[in-house]
Amino acid sequence: MQGGTPADLSRADSMMSVASDRTVAYRNVDHKGDKLYSKTEIKKQYKGDYQGMVLELTALKAENMQLVREGEVLTSEIQRLNIQWKTVRHENETVKFTVKEVMKESEDLKEQMSTMTNKMCRMNVDIDRLLADNARLSKENKKLNQELAGELHYFKAKHLEEKQRAESLAVSLQEQKRLAVDLEEQLALPPDKRRTQVREDCKYKEMVLDFIATLNIPESFQVPKFTKCFCEDCCPTPHLEYRGQPLMMYAVPQHYVRFGVATDPRQIQHNAVFEKNHVAFYPVHPALIRDMVSDGLMLPGSTTGDGEKVPKTSFSEGKFSLVPDDPKPYKNPHSTHFRSEFRHPEKCNCGQCHDFLPGNFFFSSPTIKYLEHPNYRPYWVKHEGKMVRCAFQVRQKQDAYNILWRTTDKTICGNKLMDPFFRNDEMEYFTSDARNFVITGICVSITDLPAAQPAKEAK
Repeated sequence: MQGGTPADLSRADSMMSVASDRTVAYRNVDHKGDKLYSKTEIKKQYKGDYQGMVLELTALKAENMQLVREGEVLTSEIQRLNIQWKTVRHENETVKFTVKEVMKESEDLKEQMSTMTNKMCRMNVDIDRLLADNARLSKENKKLNQELAGELHYFKAKHLEEKQRAESLAVSLQEQKRLAVDLEEQLALPPDKRRTQVREDCKYKEMVLDFIATLNIPESFQVPKFTKCFCEDCCPTPHLEYRGQPLMMYAVPQHYVRFGVATDPRQIQHNAVFEKNHVAFYPVHPALIRDMVSDGLMLPGSTTGDGEKVPKTSFSEGKFSLVPDDPKPYKNPHSTHFRSEFRHPEKCNCGQCHDFLPGNFFFSSPTIKYLEHPNYRPYWVKHEGKMVRCAFQVRQKQDAYNILWRTTDKTICGNKLMDPFFRNDEMEYFTSDARNFVITGICVSITDLPAAQPAKEAK
């Protein structure tokens, strides 16, 4: 209790106990039933001990006053405890309010965390999409770089070709002037002495003519006066010439000897073959020359009357798709321009491709170098330790063939030039009708056999 020690409290308890016992005794003396005793009766009862009773009462009064003071102390303590309890209660209410605020803030934080989590998920999705777009753009950029590299290579080759073509045109003009001079000299000679001015001592030409003699071509189809040698001595410079309507260029068959072949003069006059048709070269096997000169060209895989089979190439046995190509202004305006691609799917929706079976077409070229590609190896033969290549020089109807990207390599539409005078997209002519060809000559080349490659050692 406030203002007292434990000894004081113990003494107060003992005094209250004594006062209580005396109070009971006094009440038992002062009361008897409902009757109040008088002072005289009390004196009689206590027998003169009234003074002792007063002393007791005085002691009781002092004890009572002490109890009152202690009660006031207890009341003050109770009030202080009530104040403390109210303070604690107020603090408890404050804590409860604070806890509610904290819980509310926690809920807000949870909601914010959920919102941030959703934002992070969306950001991850956006990052994945951006990564996918970046990968796609990288592939497109790589593809574009490859296309640009191809275009750059194409334009470099085009520039080189135009340069070489201009040089070739200049050489061709000089050759035409020389031929014009030779023609004037021949016209000045008597008719019986006119002939093509060729070298009489060309051993290469004699070797080729000896081989042509073994082909047993009927004499009615032989025109020796149109024989011309294009070896390095007789034709030291490769050049282009132009024939037909519209004019189309072709490369002279350098390293070959052209042997003249007779044609039906009525067909030549009626169709104006030498005025309108274009010059091209068509591959032929030496064993088939006799039959084709008399019967016309035949598709790969066909069999002649003598039982000889026309060879097939690896390309003629494939299946491809034919896609239109943009025409170039320098090409034949009467022809449709195509490029071949690897076979499209069965249900292709590009709307442009057509099934293309090369075995159903005749393929020719304005340059004989096209026929020197290893793809035409089945047409080559060995003769007396030499390699022999043969081709027909033909006049092809100007409006009856189409132009195709070269297809000799495994990589279709490759960028490697076979002849610097021609682009890859103008080297190959194709048509399905043999009547569009008129054979005007046989071109034969005899070269050394290629050196055998050493066998690879086993690892």
